[in-house]
Amino acid sequence: MGPLKRFFLKLCSCLPCCSGYDYEGRILEVTRAHEPSDILWENLHCHGWDKFKRHVKTFILTFVTILICSGILFGISVGKNYSKWLSLVSSFIVVANNSILVILIKKYATEEKHKSYTEYHRSVADFLVFAQFINSAIVPFFVKIMIYYVLDDDVEECDFDCAMKILNALAYDMFFVFLSNAIVTPLTYVIDVFWYIKLQKRKQLKKNPESLNLTQAEANLIFQGTNMDIASRYASLVKTIWMTGLYAPLMPICVPISAIAIIVGYFIDKYLLLRRYVTPLQLGKEISKAMIESLEWFTLWLAVGNFMVSYWPTSSDDITSRTEQACIAGAVISIIHMALPMKKIHKCCKKQEVDTTRPDKYSEIKYTFPTDYDRANPVTQAKAEEDLLESYMNTISDKDKQ
Repeated sequence: MGPLKRFFLKLCSCLPCCSGYDYEGRILEVTRAHEPSDILWENLHCHGWDKFKRHVKTFILTFVTILICSGILFGISVGKNYSKWLSLVSSFIVVANNSILVILIKKYATEEKHKSYTEYHRSVADFLVFAQFINSAIVPFFVKIMIYYVLDDDVEECDFDCAMKILNALAYDMFFVFLSNAIVTPLTYVIDVFWYIKLQKRKQLKKNPESLNLTQAEANLIFQGTNMDIASRYASLVKTIWMTGLYAPLMPICVPISAIAIIVGYFIDKYLLLRRYVTPLQLGKEISKAMIESLEWFTLWLAVGNFMVSYWPTSSDDITSRTEQACIAGAVISIIHMALPMKKIHKCCKKQEVDTTRPDKYSEIKYTFPTDYDRANPVTQAKAEEDLLESYMNTISDKDKQ
C-alpha cells in the first residue's frame, strides 16, 4: 500500500464506518494467503534488498530494450521519406518488438525470484503493459518529432504547420500500428510454431512409438497441451485500451479497430483455452486486481490525447480554451482517482454483512482439497501424502465399525 493511500485510510478511519481498518493507531492491511500450488518454494529465501536489486535490474534491462527498439523504429522512419510503404513495415516492427519484449521481460522476471506464480505473472504483466505501451504509442510520437528536427535544419520552433505535419504523419503511421495490433497479434497466438512441432511429434509417436526413444514422462509432455501466458494476454488487452485512449482524439477510427481486436482476441483465447491449453494454474486474485486498477489510466491517456490535439497545434503559451482546461481537469481528476484507495472507500460506504455460520472442521473436509501446504512443499510432500493416506484409511475403518 502506497503512503498516499495509507494516509487517506488513516483519515477515513476516524469515521465509524471505516473504523475496522484501524487497530491501535495502525492501519490494518490483510491479504489472502497464496494457494499451496501457487507458491515457488525454491524462492522463499529471497527477501528485501536482494529482491529490490533484481527488480531494478529488470527495470534497467527493459529500458535498454525499449531504447534499442526505438533506434530500429527511428531508422525505419527516416527511410519512410523515400518510401511510404515503410509505414506498414514499421507497424510490423512495432508488433515484433512487443513480442520480443514478452520473451525478454519473462526472462528478466524469472531472475527476480518471486515467492509465487501470481507475483511472477503480475510482475511480468506490469512491466509488459508499460513497455509495450511505450513501444507502441509513445516511441512513434517522439520519433516523429525527432525526425522533423533532424531532417529539417531550418526549424527552430514548432508552429501550427509543423504541429499539423507531425500529427498527420503520426496518425498515418498509428493507423497501421492499430491494424497490425488487431490482426497480427491475435494470429501470433494461433500460429504457434512450437505447438505444430509438438503435433508432428505426436503423429510420429503414434506411427512408431520407439522412433524418438523417449521416457514415459517425456512422452506424456508431448501429448500435454501448452500453458496459457496469462501475463501477456492481460498486458496486450490493457495496452490496447491505453493506446485507444491516447489516440482516439487524433484518429477516432482507432476505437472500432481496437474493439474488433478485443473481440477477436476474446474468441481466439476461448478457442485456445478449450482446445489447446492445459488447465491454468490456480493464481491469486492479485494479478486480475492489478490489471483492473491499471484500466484507470485510460482516462488519463484520454485527457492527454485531447490536450495534445487541442493545445499543441495552437502554438499558444496561454491555456485559455475551455477544451484545454477540461483536459487538464480530467488529467488531475484521473491522477487523484488512481491515488485514492477507491475500493476500500467503497467498502466503507457499504454496510458489510458478517457471516456467522460455523465452517466445517478441517479434519472432515481435508480430503476434498486437491492439495495443501505440506503436500505442495517438496521437503514435506512424501510424509504428508503418507499421513493423509493413513488418516483416510483410519477414517474409513471407523465408519465401518459404526
